[in-house]
Amino acid sequence: MINRVYIGFSTTNMILSRLIRWFTRSKVSHCWFRVYEPTLEQWLVLSAGLLGYEIYLYPKYKKSNTVVAEFVSGVDLFPAAKEMVKDVGDTFDFCGLLGMGLVIAARRWFNTKMKNPFDDSGKMFCSEAVMRLLQLGKVAGSESFDPSLTTPEMLLRFLSCSPQFARVG
Repeated sequence: MINRVYIGFSTTNMILSRLIRWFTRSKVSHCWFRVYEPTLEQWLVLSAGLLGYEIYLYPKYKKSNTVVAEFVSGVDLFPAAKEMVKDVGDTFDFCGLLGMGLVIAARRWFNTKMKNPFDDSGKMFCSEAVMRLLQLGKVAGSESFDPSLTTPEMLLRFLSCSPQFARVG
């Protein structure tokens, strides 16, 4: 059986993408996961973007996003991905993203730790969605992350260092 879930990192030249990369000091601004759907014989991307938490066909997704890296897990994340499909259609968490920015600024400039003041558990931004996937899949080490404070760069570093994941792209 092929591994049916990959976690990806990407960027674009859009202003929000450039701001996220600058503010988080990262080469990536977005993360998502793709799932192979055997009935449709398609790779589908589940992504929390500006239009909300949506599903895209992978070939079309790659046309408008520069894929920087992809990882495959030794852990079967398909059951967790099936659970995450229930959230498709949810609104993007703009306030939570702003709150994460405040937390990053507080840590960087004032050496102060705080929780995300604008977290809305009913909405997600991209790295929050992927961290929820990893936590639902019981990936070792993911339990130590607060999804509402996880940046794409933090996820990229976590997967790069985890023996449970292999980089494929």
